[in-house]
Amino acid sequence: MHSMFQSLDSSRREIRLLRIVPGEWVDSIVLKLDVVSLDAKPQYQALSYVWGSEADPKTVTLQDQPFQVTSNLYNALRRLRKSRASVALWVDAVCINQKDNLERTQQVSIMNHIYENAFEVVIWLGDRLSGSQKGLNISSGTLENGPPYVANHASIGNFGRREHFDNTETEAAAAFTVLQSLGEPGHWDLKEIFAVNQEGQFVVAEIYQAAWRAFLDLMSCSWWSRMWIVQEFVLARESQVVVGNVAVPGHLITDFYQSYISHLPSGCCCHLTVSWRMTSDLWGEMMNIRRADMGLNTIRNQHRDHRAHDGSLTALLRKTLWMLRPKEATDPRDKICGVLGLFPGIGIKPDYTSDAAQFFSYATEFFMNAEQGLMYSKESQPVRQI
Repeated sequence: MHSMFQSLDSSRREIRLLRIVPGEWVDSIVLKLDVVSLDAKPQYQALSYVWGSEADPKTVTLQDQPFQVTSNLYNALRRLRKSRASVALWVDAVCINQKDNLERTQQVSIMNHIYENAFEVVIWLGDRLSGSQKGLNISSGTLENGPPYVANHASIGNFGRREHFDNTETEAAAAFTVLQSLGEPGHWDLKEIFAVNQEGQFVVAEIYQAAWRAFLDLMSCSWWSRMWIVQEFVLARESQVVVGNVAVPGHLITDFYQSYISHLPSGCCCHLTVSWRMTSDLWGEMMNIRRADMGLNTIRNQHRDHRAHDGSLTALLRKTLWMLRPKEATDPRDKICGVLGLFPGIGIKPDYTSDAAQFFSYATEFFMNAEQGLMYSKESQPVRQI
């Protein structure tokens, strides 16, 4: 397996790009690896996804050799492949030699540059929504031939008013239109999707129940629970969110959470005189949706606020790690390494050559020294004369 990985020159900021060879939907997946320098500004997409279970691996052809990937990654590659043009993609599981810890350390240290330089980040949520109805037909076909996304509010009427869905494609479209509708300007009590019951409480309108359930499934996809997605989403110049062969602009996620924070749970819609009173079930669902975000939008806003000075970076990193503590990672070191790209120059570096205990000891020492340095700096300040 090692022979297929050409060595990388870290001084040139070299990475490997995965090239998906053109093919039809039924063809086997063939992949090539190209070594490029980030300094050459190559054109590529970067994948943000969950590795998924390794219990049922799939075989692809990589550098003319059989190579195993998880089912979730296999499905993503199959959907992203084009029939007549190759696709340049960066995928951590393939583009990094996972058996070389020194290379892992070096590549993770430039992960922020990898995602910043991608012309688009593809957020892959899976071949279908997490709670799709049993027996629902999985739509076949590549993203290239998928349904065009209609970016207007009227689309909620096209997909939302259904008692059931014919396939995973229409289900995903309904979920995305609810996401878009809730992210659009306007008070939530006036949203078309909600209604008032006989007790004067807000509920999901009966006609949109199926679409609402699909939306809840969208917000409970395992992607939201992963540590690495925070950095990948925050650093993206452009992004698209993909379920099966349905894709929408990534800004719908940001729009939704900005609207949520403005109107719920402590925003204006909770303080209406004719109260925005939800049923307990709806309120519980709203809280679960909020937990899916888990600081994602807050950290995105913090990262884009360039007023933070160097002296505050350590405190901001510590706050970020605390905020993201429920996020999951296969390797415990990723609980810290997964966000270091948001704090360039902070002083703590990824290290996969030492075990987890050694790395956490190193990280703890870093935070303690930084705290002592900050205290010393404050004590050294001259007393201001009044």
